[in-house]
Amino acid sequence: MKKIIYTIAVIIIMFNTGISQITVGAKTGLYVSNASVDGLINGLLPDTKTMVGSSNGLILDIPMGSGFSFAPELLYTQKGFAIREGTSVNVFGIDIPLGASIENRINYIETPLLMKYGIPVNDKLGLHLAGGPSIGFATSASTTTSATVLFDIELNTTDLDLGNDRYNRTDLAGVIGAGASYKVGTNGLLFADARYQHSFNDLIQDTFIDVQIKNRGMGITAGYAMTF
Repeated sequence: MKKIIYTIAVIIIMFNTGISQITVGAKTGLYVSNASVDGLINGLLPDTKTMVGSSNGLILDIPMGSGFSFAPELLYTQKGFAIREGTSVNVFGIDIPLGASIENRINYIETPLLMKYGIPVNDKLGLHLAGGPSIGFATSASTTTSATVLFDIELNTTDLDLGNDRYNRTDLAGVIGAGASYKVGTNGLLFADARYQHSFNDLIQDTFIDVQIKNRGMGITAGYAMTF
């Protein structure tokens, strides 16, 4: 992780040489994640379901000219997926839901390294497109089991040992998205964006189990930035 931060710092310094203005800000929002599952075990498991987490962090925007800018970020993002099975029982004409679920939550520190292209609408409003790679490192993970009888009842939460060789803590992904920004005052900027992210590598690296599980998800965030 130290190497990643060092590399980003070097890139920022290189791009910032001779540039009069940069934009620095913070953002927060939701990250709705799931997993793509392939391999022999895929036919044995129920379909995975989405899990709602959060994504928070810092953003930097370094103009490069002709509407383009380099936009690295440092984020804390919750990813994962859920497995849910359920039915309902009719009691005196009332359907009572019954079921069980397992939610796998993985917390990442990640650094999207995005290229942005800005599209001005007027003096205050602007749109942008963004895309690029993202490098993440899993800091912690847990599995929560719940039962449903009319409402959800949490049964147990178990922390996962990410130091085990079967888990791949590094997450290499591609990001594509779009957003809008609105100038506030002299240097302020309100912004919002939506993006899709898909991992290139697997969560689990076990040679004895034929399974490939990759993160994928949609993030929706908003924030405030200032230009210096």
